[in-house]
Amino acid sequence: MPYLIVEEGLSGPERIDIDSDLVLLGRHPDCQIRLNDISVSRQHARIMKQQGNYYLEDLHSRNKTLLNDQPIQGKVRLRNKDCIKVCGFSFRFMRSEASSAMLPTSLDPAGQETMALAVPSLIDKEIPSAKEIQRALLNDGKFENDTAVIQSLKVKRSSESLEADRARAETKLQAILEISKALGTTLRLQTVMETILRQSFKLFPQTDSVFLIMKDRQTGELTIPARQHQSHIDPQAARASRTIVELAMNSKEAILSRNAMEDSRFSSSDSIQDMDPGATMCVPLVETSGTVLGALQLITSDLRESYSEEDLDVLLSVASQVSLAIQNAHQHEMLLKQHELERELEFAMRVQLGFLPSERPAIPGYTFCDYYEAAKHVGGDYFDYIKLPDDRLAIVLGDVAGKGVPAALFMARLLSSTRNHLMTEATASATLGAMNAELSSVEIGFRFITLVMLVLDLKTNKISLVNAGHMPPLLIDAEAKVRPLGKEISGMPLGVNPEQKFQELEFELQPGESLVLYTDGITETLNPEKELFGTKRLIKSLENSFESMDELIEQVVQEVDQFARKLSQSDDMCLVALRREKISG
Repeated sequence: MPYLIVEEGLSGPERIDIDSDLVLLGRHPDCQIRLNDISVSRQHARIMKQQGNYYLEDLHSRNKTLLNDQPIQGKVRLRNKDCIKVCGFSFRFMRSEASSAMLPTSLDPAGQETMALAVPSLIDKEIPSAKEIQRALLNDGKFENDTAVIQSLKVKRSSESLEADRARAETKLQAILEISKALGTTLRLQTVMETILRQSFKLFPQTDSVFLIMKDRQTGELTIPARQHQSHIDPQAARASRTIVELAMNSKEAILSRNAMEDSRFSSSDSIQDMDPGATMCVPLVETSGTVLGALQLITSDLRESYSEEDLDVLLSVASQVSLAIQNAHQHEMLLKQHELERELEFAMRVQLGFLPSERPAIPGYTFCDYYEAAKHVGGDYFDYIKLPDDRLAIVLGDVAGKGVPAALFMARLLSSTRNHLMTEATASATLGAMNAELSSVEIGFRFITLVMLVLDLKTNKISLVNAGHMPPLLIDAEAKVRPLGKEISGMPLGVNPEQKFQELEFELQPGESLVLYTDGITETLNPEKELFGTKRLIKSLENSFESMDELIEQVVQEVDQFARKLSQSDDMCLVALRREKISG
C-alpha cells in the first residue's frame, strides 16, 4: 500500500496510508487529509489511483500545489519518493515496488484482470467422497491433513467397484476444483454463469438441463440469464419449475425431488401441470447478508439415475461459492460504474475550471482577487474578467439556480452569452437585456440566473454597475466602512421576463476603495444550529483593515469555515474583490 511520510506541517501521525482510490487534501472537514491553514483551499489537491498508477492533481487552488518544488497543472503521475508541498505542508510519497508483486495478476481472454490460484495436483492421490468434498469446501477448500489427507480417506470397497468409484469421485472433485478456481479468478458475471453451467454436467452427468435463475434487485422479477442442456434435449421444450424455484428461494432451503410430478409438496400447486416429469435439485443462492439472489436448478428425466442426498450436499457447497461470486461480480460492476461516473465528473470539473479565469487582471493602480469552490464536482457559480475595447474591463459574477451538472451546463451557456453580448452591445444595461432575451428563449426547464456586472473604464476610473437580481456589491471605503451599492437599480434575474429592462448605476471608484462581489453560498452557509452566516456577518468581516485583496478573501473564507464548523458545504461559493490603490506621495 502506498503512503505519505509527513515531513512538515502536521503534528499527527508521521505516516498516512493511501488506502482508497481518491484522497483529497484541503482545509474542508470532509478531506481525507485535512490541512487546517487559511492559505490552503477547501479542496486543494487530490491523489488518485488510475490503472494501477497514482496521480497528483491541483484543484484550482489559490496558492498552487508543488511536486518536487515545481507547481503542477492538471494531473501528474506520482513516483516513489516524490515530494508534495501544499503551502506550509510537505509530504513524501512512498510506494514499495515489492508490494505490487506480492499478488501476481494476469488477464483472462476478455481482458479482465484476474488473480492466479494454485490448484493441487490430483496425480497419485486417493479421492474423497462427496461428503468429504463438501466439508472441505465449507472449510475454504482445505482438507484437514493437507497432502496426506486423501490417503487417510480410503474407503474399503470391493475391488470390482473401486476403480469406477474412484473415477467418478475424481471427475467430481476435478469439476469442483475447476468451479472454485474459475470463481476465484474472475469478476465477470457472464464468466461465472458459464462456468457453473459447464461444470454442473461434470458434477452430475445424469443431468439433462441446468437453469440459473436470478432475481432482479429492483423489481424482484425472476429471469433466467443462463441455461444449458444436453444435446438430446429440445431447448424450446425444457423449462425450469417456477413452483420449485420460488419454494427454494422463499424458504432459503435446498430442495431434492426424485419425481416432481408425484411429490406431495407440489401437488397443490396451480402450476403442477407445467412441471416436467423427472428428478430435480434446486438450491437458493443467498448473499452473506441473507438477501436471496436467485436459484440453481438441475433436472434429469432418467429416474434410474436420480439425484441423491449426497448430490444435494455437493450442490449446496457449490451454491455457496456461486452466491459469493455473483455478489462479488455485482459489487465489482457497481464499482466500475461508480468509477466511470467519477471519471466523467472529474473531466467535467476540469472543463469547468478551464472556463474560469486562470489569471487575474494586471492593471496599474488596481489589485484583484477571487475565490471559487463548487459544492459538488461542478457547480453553477460563475465569474469572469473580460477585456473590452477602449481600455475597458468587465467584471462579471453570476449564480445559476441549482447546483451540480445541470447548473454547470447552464453556466457554460451563460459564459458564452456574456462574452458574445459584451462585444456587440454598447452598454452594460444593453448587454444584460440581450442576454436576458436569449436565455429566456431557451427551453431547459425553470432555471434562472442572478448576475451582477461591472464595466470599469480604465481611463476615467468610472464604473457602470448593472444588476439582475443578485446581491448588491459591497463597497468598502477608505475608512473601512461597508455599504451595499446599487440596491435600488436591481432588476429581475435573467431568464424570467424576456421584456425586462435593466438600469445602470455609474460611479467613480476612489483611491483606497474596494468592491466585493459574492454569491449566496457565502451568506447562506449554515452552522449546526441551522443559523445563516448572513450579510451582517459578511459586512462585519469586511470592516477590518486589509493589506491586500488576498488577505480580505482569506479572512472571509476563514470566518465562513469557522461558522459552519464541520457541516459540509451545501452550495457553491464565489467571491471577487478589487481595490483601487491609493496614490503614493
